[in-house]
Amino acid sequence: MLLFSLAGAVFYYIKIYQPTREYVKAVIPIYERIGLSIGKPAPEEIRNSADFDGAIQALEERENFIQEIRNDLVLLNPPEKMKVFHQSFLDELELILSALEDGKVRARFWTELPELVKELKEVQPVQEEAIRLRREITTVGALYDFWSPIFEQVIDTGDRMFSQEILVLKDKNIDEIKSRWEETVQGLDFILEILDSISPTLPLERMTGSISAEQNQKANDVFDNIEDLIRFIENRIKTESAYDILEFRDYSAQVDLSENAFRVYQRVEEFQRK
Repeated sequence: MLLFSLAGAVFYYIKIYQPTREYVKAVIPIYERIGLSIGKPAPEEIRNSADFDGAIQALEERENFIQEIRNDLVLLNPPEKMKVFHQSFLDELELILSALEDGKVRARFWTELPELVKELKEVQPVQEEAIRLRREITTVGALYDFWSPIFEQVIDTGDRMFSQEILVLKDKNIDEIKSRWEETVQGLDFILEILDSISPTLPLERMTGSISAEQNQKANDVFDNIEDLIRFIENRIKTESAYDILEFRDYSAQVDLSENAFRVYQRVEEFQRK
C-alpha cells in the first residue's frame, strides 16, 4: 500500500504539479507585460481628442506589441490543468487584436472624412461655380461635362469611405452619415439623369422650361441637402474623440473584452498567491 501511495505521489509531482508550476512560472512574466490594462494604449500617446492620425499610430504599435505577446504565449505547452486558462488568455489577446483593428478602422474613417467634405464643397450651383472659376457654361451639354467629373469624384470618395470594412462596425454616427450620404448620391444621380435627358446644345437659360417644376425643385433640394450634410459631418468630426477610440468605447465586444480580461487577471492573482 505504501508503495502504491508513493507511486501516486511521484506521478502527481511529475505529471501534474511540476508541469503546472513550470507553466505558471513561464506565463506570469508574459501576462505582466500587459497586466489589467490589457490592450489599451495610454492617453498620452496622442496630442488631443482630434489626433486620429496619432491614434492610428498608437494602435498599430500596440497591435505589434500584443502580437508579440501572443507569439510568445502560443509557444507554451500548457498541462491539462492549465488548458482552460491558456485558451482564455489566447482568447483575450485575440479580442484585443480585434479591438485594435476596429479602432484603426474608426480612426482612419475620421481622418479621411474631411476629404469627402472638401469634395462636397466643390458641388455648388452652376452660377457660383462659373463665377468662382471664371468659366463660361452656356449650354446643357457644357453643364453636364462640368458637373459629371465632379460628381463622379465625390461619389467615388464616398464609396471608398463607406466600404464594408467600416459598415460592420455598426457605429450610429457613421451609420447616420452614411444614410445622409446615400440620399446625396441619389440626388447627384438625379441631376445627371435630368441633364442627360435634355439636348446638350440647349442654351442653359432655356433648361428650366425643359423640366417640370417638381424636377427643378428636387434639383435645388439636392444642393440644400449637400450643405446640410457638410454641416452635419463637420459637427460630428468635432464631437468624435480619438481618446474614445483608444479606450475601445464603441467596440462592439467591449463587454466580452473586459469580462475576459478580469477572469484572466483573477487566475493570475491565484497563481501568484500560491
